[in-house]
Amino acid sequence: MRIPYCFLGLIVLNSFFSPLNTRADELAKVLSGPIGTPSMEAGVSDLNGNFFFCNMKEDGLDLKKRGNIGVIQAGQSEPSVFMSLPEGIRGNGLQFGPDGNLYMADQLGAQVVRVNPKTKDISVLYKFNIPNPTWVNSPNDIAITKDGKRLYVSLLGGGLYTMTIDGQDVKKVLSTAVNGLDVSPDGTILYTQSAFYTISPDGSLKDSGIHPKFPKEGYSYTDGMRCDALGNIYVARAGAKVDVDGKKEQHNGGVHVLGPDGILLKTISVPYARVHNVGFGGPDGKTLFLVCPGADGFIASYQNDVPGAYFAKMKAWAGK
Repeated sequence: MRIPYCFLGLIVLNSFFSPLNTRADELAKVLSGPIGTPSMEAGVSDLNGNFFFCNMKEDGLDLKKRGNIGVIQAGQSEPSVFMSLPEGIRGNGLQFGPDGNLYMADQLGAQVVRVNPKTKDISVLYKFNIPNPTWVNSPNDIAITKDGKRLYVSLLGGGLYTMTIDGQDVKKVLSTAVNGLDVSPDGTILYTQSAFYTISPDGSLKDSGIHPKFPKEGYSYTDGMRCDALGNIYVARAGAKVDVDGKKEQHNGGVHVLGPDGILLKTISVPYARVHNVGFGGPDGKTLFLVCPGADGFIASYQNDVPGAYFAKMKAWAGK
């Protein structure tokens, strides 16, 4: 039975595995009402497994002027607004650094900002020279190296930049469009949607020769990604709009799981949804959150067998 899209909230998915294609077997439970906006994005957890994301539904929110940061507490299901952002700042990509701060790709301000989650103070790390920023040329995704010393920031059509964690040594490392970023568990590879790159000590990149292939039927584009502790990559896919009974309807979106060699291992599906971002969280780091934007958007969760790579990285930073 089809569950009306407007009533989907945060849902938990169980999956049936097969070598090439895995469909969502059932919707275990609808946990909350629609909390999405067209700009709901990002997804990263702290060491305690609290999952942070950008731009959930909020009274008085004008996405042309500002955004917010939402949170799902570890072990809970109900999202809430963690903090409202000031005018001129709307996040898209999020990462935690070894200092415990959130590093955010800000689309409205065309900059990377640092957010202190304890005081909620915001400071500008680096501002790009973009006179008229739009979602096409503004900071989009963000990744951090294993040692926590360097960031990678994509500008979609504007290429890929790297900088040190203090906003210095900024350089453009790719001119091609990049959407979706993460760093392998051993810190040697930067994953993107079109190619995997070897990371040099100075932050420059070299094509590893691995170019992932994604199924096209039923999907429109790839978006955010995260990897697990084994180096498998979880890539958000937006479902294409298909003709059903004479009208366009959203097809199943989902997450394609790739091995470190770029080969498809399985698919985690979400009915009638766009999936724009993913992130691991929860008390043991094994809960995969799927960020599905839209006026009736929601967040789904999938219980994985392997924790996200971030979990070990943040433990190492904390000396645990």
